[in-house]
Amino acid sequence: MLTIIVLGIFSPAFLPYWPAAMLIGLAAGILSNMGWFRHWWKALLAGLIISVIASTASALIAMQIHGSIDLDPSYFLLKEPVDKTLIALVVFAAIQILPKWFVDRLPNGENVISDKE
Repeated sequence: MLTIIVLGIFSPAFLPYWPAAMLIGLAAGILSNMGWFRHWWKALLAGLIISVIASTASALIAMQIHGSIDLDPSYFLLKEPVDKTLIALVVFAAIQILPKWFVDRLPNGENVISDKE
């Protein structure tokens, strides 16, 4: 949501999309607490789930703002899933390279570190 606020300072058109950013963060937090970032394939699925949430929320907000919905298939089937899936895999990779002592100090760190030692 902070990103949306900062972007909104320079381009106010971003501000109405704060609920989408909130839902993305909420979904990522829930999936993380469920252990979905412990394995690469679950992180990939988490990215796809988050992309469905993000694209649906963004489409509904755009419909409220513009009075109609633009169902661009490339956005729903390519841009959003690729973006969110790549981000989820980057998060997974970043978690894997963090030292174990650091991850152990994070709240619920056990939910993100893989079983392999």
